[in-house]
Amino acid sequence: MLTHRLFLILLLSLFLLSLQVTYKEDSKTKIQAQDFVDAADTYDMDWKLVAAISGVESTFGKHIPGGHGENTSYNGWGWGVYGDNSLGFKSWRDGIFTVSEGLKTRYINKGLKDPLAMNRIYAASPTWGVRVNYFLSDIHNYAQDYSAKKPAQLVTYTKIEAKTVEASAELK
Repeated sequence: MLTHRLFLILLLSLFLLSLQVTYKEDSKTKIQAQDFVDAADTYDMDWKLVAAISGVESTFGKHIPGGHGENTSYNGWGWGVYGDNSLGFKSWRDGIFTVSEGLKTRYINKGLKDPLAMNRIYAASPTWGVRVNYFLSDIHNYAQDYSAKKPAQLVTYTKIEAKTVEASAELK
């Protein structure tokens, strides 16, 4: 039987993989699902938030400062990006944990608990919070749809889930 935590990791993995199939988007964060859930657990926050922000800021890691070559920043959140200046992280995992900690200490602990409240400080765009909420809702709906499947339908995903969790664990 899957634990709730593992189930969240699998749901997020499948959501990020589904973007590649549905929208032909090569999500660079697709194998980081465990890191998103681990960071959310560490900082006691919504497991979907940091992934949703990466959807708005970088199309889930596809468009980031420095590109994906030798000078990559692993910054799929627009964290510390001002004009031509941007912060970089050592890895996707480092970025996920740094952004999660920053959201917790600079926003959530100060009462800015949802993207609309965070918007005025996090981003210059007045529509940022609405767009983050769109991805939060999209991930939530995906999780609801997945959870509603019959056990026989879930067997179809077993191989994908196992490979995704395995790949995520190897990156630690």
